[in-house]
Amino acid sequence: MNRGTVMEAGNNKAVVLTPDGQFIRIKVRSDVAIGDEISWTAADSVPVWKRSVFRRRRWMSFAISAAAVLFLMLGLWSFRTPSVVAYVSMDINPSVEFGLDAHERVRELRAVNQDAAPFLAGMDYQGKPIESVMQILAKKLTDAHILTGGDGEIVIASVRLRSVDTKWEVRVTDKMERVLQQANAGTGDRAIVSSALDIEKLFLPVEVRDEAKANGISSGKMAFWLAAESKGHRVPLSTLQKDSLKKIASSWGGLKQVLGDGQDHKQDQNAWKKLLANQKQNKKQHKEEKPSPTPTPAQPRQSDKPVSSEGKRDNSKLRDKYQGKSWDKKKAQDDHNRKSKDDNQNDNQNNNQNDNQNNNQNNNQNDKHNDKQNDKQNDKQNKQATPNDNGVSGANQSHDGSDSHSGEPQGNDRHLSGNHH
Repeated sequence: MNRGTVMEAGNNKAVVLTPDGQFIRIKVRSDVAIGDEISWTAADSVPVWKRSVFRRRRWMSFAISAAAVLFLMLGLWSFRTPSVVAYVSMDINPSVEFGLDAHERVRELRAVNQDAAPFLAGMDYQGKPIESVMQILAKKLTDAHILTGGDGEIVIASVRLRSVDTKWEVRVTDKMERVLQQANAGTGDRAIVSSALDIEKLFLPVEVRDEAKANGISSGKMAFWLAAESKGHRVPLSTLQKDSLKKIASSWGGLKQVLGDGQDHKQDQNAWKKLLANQKQNKKQHKEEKPSPTPTPAQPRQSDKPVSSEGKRDNSKLRDKYQGKSWDKKKAQDDHNRKSKDDNQNDNQNNNQNDNQNNNQNNNQNDKHNDKQNDKQNDKQNKQATPNDNGVSGANQSHDGSDSHSGEPQGNDRHLSGNHH
């Protein structure tokens, strides 16, 4: 009989620690708990090989689960749509742009202008090789009498994004050119077949495509515009949006005269970046040198003033138009100004009336005073001119020396004296 302390228990099994320091796995009852001291026999011991098998089964289950997760992730990665590594545009008018993956399969197809939309409608292109998609598109263009040797000047422009080199671009653009030439040769019109398509291939940096997309044109047309501007030709970007390159370049000698004959400079991305930088600098300088327009003074709008039949402003209509706080504020200010004006007029009238009344009173008083003085003086003179009982006037008495005044006789005295003589 062996004894030991339970260190782990579960599923009718337990791990016990013996007095000599060994850990033994044995079969136990379900009510055994950790910490119990139990006894067991050799028949209760679990064989070592069973424990090893149990561990191996557990690790095998974990490994199988991990492998399943790994295979699932790899499967999802393999079904993921490959990313676009380059954009290749083709300008005939219509203008289209292909987004290609590293395996030269079409992942994106965009109509750059409105003329291209009908040719791309309903086209099955996703994941197809560029040659297959080009064959479908070339047939549509040929049926529409757009892809013809006598009228064909085409620009194919490649813009690589990542993980591809110039050789990849050359291979893709050569395939596109070959499909177009074969479609032109298969029209059956000898007059047209005798003249091959004139195709220019350009390899451009991403900056040129970004500028082209911002202006609503293809990468090839943007490169054509940069080359034309560098040689002194002026063409609005709006014209490039609607007209073909053949029509625009016809007066300048054609596409080759604008883009050049050599192929090396057409693949030099640094040269294209320099042209783009120069054009942006020229545009900035032109904008800074352009004088600002003189602002035109705003003229009053007479039509906004409602007028009544008598030629006066209709205040009711103005009130309806400017209703709310602005009208109330304006009305209060007008009332205040009108009241102030009326008060000033009343004050002026009152002052004028008071001044007139005062002047009249003063004149009346002065007239009364003068009349009173004149009456007194006349009474005095009349008394002096009246004769006394002896029949001699007051003037004679004064002349005889009876009057104490010794000056010249007064005017009335002279008059009365003359009458006396």
